[in-house]
Amino acid sequence: MLASTIVIGTGAYLASHWSGGSISFNGAVLVGMAMALSSTAICTKLLKERGELTEPHGCAVVGILIFQDIAVVPMMIVVTLLVPSSSIEVGEIALRIGMLIGVTGAMLFGLRFLLPRIIHVVTRDTAPEVVVLGGLALCFGAAWITSTAGLSMALGAFIAGVAIAGSDDGHAIGKVMEPMRDAFTSVFFLSIGLLVNVSWTWLPYNIFTAVLVLAANAIVVMLILRSLKQGVRTSVMAGIILAQVGEFSFVLASAGLSYGVINAADYQNMLVSIIFTMIVTPTLIALAPRVAERVQPAS
Repeated sequence: MLASTIVIGTGAYLASHWSGGSISFNGAVLVGMAMALSSTAICTKLLKERGELTEPHGCAVVGILIFQDIAVVPMMIVVTLLVPSSSIEVGEIALRIGMLIGVTGAMLFGLRFLLPRIIHVVTRDTAPEVVVLGGLALCFGAAWITSTAGLSMALGAFIAGVAIAGSDDGHAIGKVMEPMRDAFTSVFFLSIGLLVNVSWTWLPYNIFTAVLVLAANAIVVMLILRSLKQGVRTSVMAGIILAQVGEFSFVLASAGLSYGVINAADYQNMLVSIIFTMIVTPTLIALAPRVAERVQPAS
């Protein structure tokens, strides 16, 4: 993620200055961070449909995606530090990081001891609607706790999901919640689509930017996995699968717009480029085995 942020952020900063654009150094950092995130919802769904989640490249992809989702929380803190003329002091930064660690630790500790009892009560009733409502209450409750503490709602929901998955009866909630996951994902992307205002003048540049981002992310992931002694086929396939930009990138971009790190025009250009990378993701995942085969034919 750090490598992708540096590569893409540097490219955005240089391209903006060469073309007379308006992206500042802080804005370039935001662009780099946002473009370094891949889509957990799209990748895991497509890999599951293809039966590749347990393959070597699938395990590598899922591991990186989980880390990216966790990293969104400190990245949101970084966004607040990128505000122009920000007067945030070191003590306030330490306070935010300490609160992040404290709330996360408290929730994990509480859920570790309380959640098994709650889940047992919820799953004891065979009515599917009771299990669905119980699972939603747990996720929304955890999201509300982190939101009240001034942290990301996504962090609370993520922690609740991890805790549920690690419990003995968590599979029952996961099974009935799967259709809800797909429905909420659709609603999320619908809301993103309502924010997009495509500029036909900038569309070719947005597509070109998206292609460069896809290439940068793919190459970075390939090189990192190869440095970790992963196989060539695994590295190539994981790089292609993780090349796209994810849903949390919209969250970072929106935060950047709200804090004045980027302007409305740069925000719209980011949205269009991100969406284009998502559109081509199914095709890239389908082509990944063929590309890997060409790079290193199976013996």
